[in-house]
This record gives sequence, structure tokens and C-alpha cells, in this order.
Amino acid sequence: MIPKIIHSRSQLHCHLNEYEEGAHSLFVSANTYPEIFDLLCSDITKKSPKGWRKSSGGKMCYLWFPSDALDDDDLADINDWKEHFKQYVLIGLNDNISDYFKDELDFCMALDFNFLDTQANKRTYFGVAVYQLKYKQSLPGMIVLQAALQEAINYLPLHAETRTTLVLTNVPCDPGACNVPCKLASEIANKMNLAYIRADLLCDKSALKRISLDRKIPEWQELYECPGCIVLNGNVRDKTVLIIDDLYQSGATMWCYAKYLKKCGAKHVLGLPCVKTLRDTDNQ
Repeated sequence: MIPKIIHSRSQLHCHLNEYEEGAHSLFVSANTYPEIFDLLCSDITKKSPKGWRKSSGGKMCYLWFPSDALDDDDLADINDWKEHFKQYVLIGLNDNISDYFKDELDFCMALDFNFLDTQANKRTYFGVAVYQLKYKQSLPGMIVLQAALQEAINYLPLHAETRTTLVLTNVPCDPGACNVPCKLASEIANKMNLAYIRADLLCDKSALKRISLDRKIPEWQELYECPGCIVLNGNVRDKTVLIIDDLYQSGATMWCYAKYLKKCGAKHVLGLPCVKTLRDTDNQ
């Protein structure tokens, strides 16, 4: 079972307490993160005799480990997991699109936000890489994002048997365009020995950039219903499909594509955009 993301966006709050007698307690944000930890670090969870407990305030969950239960490798794995998910942004449905979708996208996370905060006009490390790649065709930007996305794929909360059906795709694009998600997805698939299913959009979508979300989503869905508008160069039936994208804003584009993939028979659909915007609306 893939963990369900509760909030529209979240980053991990986590700390590991060590006590004088050698016991430890691992505290993590309550929603979704315990399930992710269980999938990625199941051997460590089993070393806690009581399993996950809610903290008194209910906002955190914790695992208690008796003295000598955790070895150095366990502590290193916990720290590694913590450092990644303190940066990754888990993305769920937001209020702007929740009337149109339900469970089409099973899981979604970004490498980070694109900006540090709403006040400072300063991009994050990955925000800079996306900007340089998208607008300056920067090779270093491609290398940075490709490596980070490959690493993030290893942290997706998937059972081993689900990973065996994993294929990569991109949000449908103009086949003649210099498309960042397409380049990233194809390169990553090649490096990780995964199948890549390219998605091409054979009709004009330029007008969609200038309309409001309540009009954009029905228009997108109409495009997907139009015969010959979308071409996939592979079969997604019974596959776990991972959508690579450069930027997640409102989520309308990715959720519409996820809905289409489910109609094509995909068993699971996940999203992995490079960065998430600080707002949940598109450019209008």
C-alpha cells in the first residue's frame, strides 16, 4: 500500500533523542511520515518493541528503542532518511483542485520548493537548477537535477514488488519542443535501467496557460478525451508509472495526466517534480 499524503504540502519535522542509559526515541511528523519510514526502514521499525505511538499533542509520532537496540548502521540510516525528507516536499491535493480529483495520483513529492520563502526573492538550490536548465539550457543544471531525481526515486515509498513494474514518463509535450521533463525522464530511465514511456501532445495547448484553473482543468480533460491528441510510445497497463516534471504549481497538469494514465490501465501513478512553488495556483 502506498502511503496517502494528507496535506497539500509538507516537509518533515524530525528529531532523534538519545538518553543516558542508551535508549533512543525517534520523533517524526504524524501524517504520512511514519508509513514512509516503515516502508523504507522496516528493519529499524521492528526494533521498537511498542511500535509507533502518538505524542501528547498529537502532531508527532515516535518510536522508542531500548538500550543497545540500534547499532551504528541503524543510526546512520535514520539520519540519512531524516536529511532527505527534511528537504523533500510531500504534495497532496490542494483546495484549488480538490473538487476535480480524488485518488488519481497515488503519491507525489518534489526535491524542494523553488523559492526559500514568500518574502525573499531567492531560489533554493534546486530552484536555481530548474531555472538555469529551463531558460538557459544549462548542462550543470541538468546534471544536478538528474542526480537528485535518481536519488529521490530510491526514496519513493514502494514495496519491492511494486518497484519491479516501475516505468518513467513525462507530462505530455510538443514532440518538437525542447522539453525539460522529457529530457530528464529519458536520461534517468537510461541511467537506472528503467523503461521510459514518452508522452507527446499532438494538439495546441498554448491557450491553456492564460485561463483560470476552473476552466483549465476541464479543457485539459477534454484534450485527453480527444482521439489522437495524446500519444504514448509504450503500454502502461498494470505498471507503476512515475511522472517526471520540472515544476509543480497548482498540480492541474500532473493530476489530469495521472487520471489519463489510470484510464489507460496504470496500476499506480506517482509524481516526482523537481520543485514545488510556494503557492498552489498557476500563472494566469
